[in-house]
Amino acid sequence: MASGLHKDLILVILQFLNEKGFKETAHMLEQESGFFFNMEHFEELVLNGDLDEVEKYLFGFTTWDHNSSSKKIFFEIQKLKYLEALNRDDKVTAIDILQNDLKVFASSNEDLYKELTQLVTLDNFSEDAHCGDLSAAREVMLVEIKKLIEANSLFSLDKLVLPDMESNRLQMLINQSLNWQHSLCSNPLPNPEPRTIFVDLECTSSTGQSSTNPNPADMLEDHEDPNSISTSSDSDSMSTATTSTSVDEPTFTGENQSQNSLALNTIDDLPKFVVRTMNFRSLPTSMDFHPIQHSLLLVGTDIGDIRLREVRTNETLASVNFQVREIHRSKFNDIKDPDFIRVSRLSVRRVLWSPDDSLFGVAYSMHMVQLFRYFGRGDIRLHLQIEAHIGSVNDIAFCIPARQLYAITCGDDKTIKVWDTATGAQLHIFEGHEAPVYSVCAPNKENFHFFFSTSIEGKINTWLYDHARSIDDCYAPGRSCSRMSYSSDEKRLFSCGTTREGESYMVEWNENEGTVKRAYQGFNKRSLEVVQFDTSRDRYLAAGDDYLVKFWDMDKSTVLATTNTEGGLMATPRIRFNKEGSLLAVSASGNRIKILATMDGLSLMSIRESHARAAS
Repeated sequence: MASGLHKDLILVILQFLNEKGFKETAHMLEQESGFFFNMEHFEELVLNGDLDEVEKYLFGFTTWDHNSSSKKIFFEIQKLKYLEALNRDDKVTAIDILQNDLKVFASSNEDLYKELTQLVTLDNFSEDAHCGDLSAAREVMLVEIKKLIEANSLFSLDKLVLPDMESNRLQMLINQSLNWQHSLCSNPLPNPEPRTIFVDLECTSSTGQSSTNPNPADMLEDHEDPNSISTSSDSDSMSTATTSTSVDEPTFTGENQSQNSLALNTIDDLPKFVVRTMNFRSLPTSMDFHPIQHSLLLVGTDIGDIRLREVRTNETLASVNFQVREIHRSKFNDIKDPDFIRVSRLSVRRVLWSPDDSLFGVAYSMHMVQLFRYFGRGDIRLHLQIEAHIGSVNDIAFCIPARQLYAITCGDDKTIKVWDTATGAQLHIFEGHEAPVYSVCAPNKENFHFFFSTSIEGKINTWLYDHARSIDDCYAPGRSCSRMSYSSDEKRLFSCGTTREGESYMVEWNENEGTVKRAYQGFNKRSLEVVQFDTSRDRYLAAGDDYLVKFWDMDKSTVLATTNTEGGLMATPRIRFNKEGSLLAVSASGNRIKILATMDGLSLMSIRESHARAAS
């Protein structure tokens, strides 16, 4: 290991020891390595009178004959030890210090040495005018020694101040190493459980044999299977927009009619009851349910408005019309390409709650990101406004890489940026895409130090927060403009997108290899917009396509069921599950959102009994 990295490793270990409370071990490593002089620890030793420990600690960094400053430091320590021995009337120790420790300094200051020698002859040293309070004497000496240390060339600034590091750095490096080792396994398991770091990670099954993953190429199935979807004859029927709580059951089509009992059991878990139709004054462009209050829906529109709706009562709890504190038009002065900013008016590209529900973020089509605090029952307050990108901000995600909430944004300027949600400070910028960045995807678990980004040309990049460049890249199927998403338990990774020619692809990824594990069939051959999708209950996928909502079992490639939600859907409706999968929001024509519910969702909406009566 290079000497520089050896030093870095020692400093990272020091951070680990201090974080885990191994203070004494940390001080031993400081002294033995000589890489970091802990001034706080040194001050504590001096003020407590542990002068032998003070000397021992100093010897890790210098000796008395290194230079004049070091010589003065050790002289001050020996002088204080000598005076303290006299103060407790221990003349034997005082004479020993005088003859053995202080004598080496006599040549540089003979007069002072003589004065110190004369102090031994005093009968009542502690009452003599030369002796004051010991604590005060230690403080005076500490001030002098600190000045000498700061002036000593052996104590450079990098020894007195620890480098700026994210917390839990050693654990993060170990996790990165395990991820790398896992990527090198000949047959990597999807969810390995490392039990030791004494040897390299090796994926083995519960029987001790090497795991055997199917060949991704064998699992990739044909994308085009129009016969796998059947639609109801009344799919074009248009229902009147309503805010009532009546429940109607749309037409569903099972995947395999010969397995009726299994199909019915599966469909019962899907949101098939239309329980609410909500009207808006402009077109909804993004939706997200509150992570804890499962009936609370956040909606952004194509004119920049934000609405917070309680779907059980259809009550608008809060409305925010877009306002900016200050827009710096100079950010656009250098743009020569009129197509660089691809929208002519401001709209919401993405709304998203943070995983801890403390705030939500809004990405706008004109360079702006806003973070709002939510204090309950309609109390929304603007927390931060960030001029994040040049041109459109296409997506926002939240992450917790170091037990601190960060926001990740991407935009038309081909960059990805990471922001401190507390202060709005830019922490990282990532460059490498050759086209506008369409979306970002980050795990919400703590101490996960990577995330994904996708461009409008289908390139997927993997980034580490502490790296300035992508560590891996690949292309989405068909080089489609795609969005990525994890299952709720964050153990499975999916993407869904559409090519310029209108072909749509939805796949599951082998996250460790960057290869397609499974491809899902059943999309319309010509989509005019990028198909939107979502995951539910760690079991289902849903996508808005061909005026329908289509559902898949994650473990099967063909369509499980479809619904037209009584008609009136857009060609590629936007969809969003709540976190427990009991409600599904679907955008519809006429600036509407329809809410679909499972049986559990009916209970959440408090209308299970009315549905039962209607069914009877």
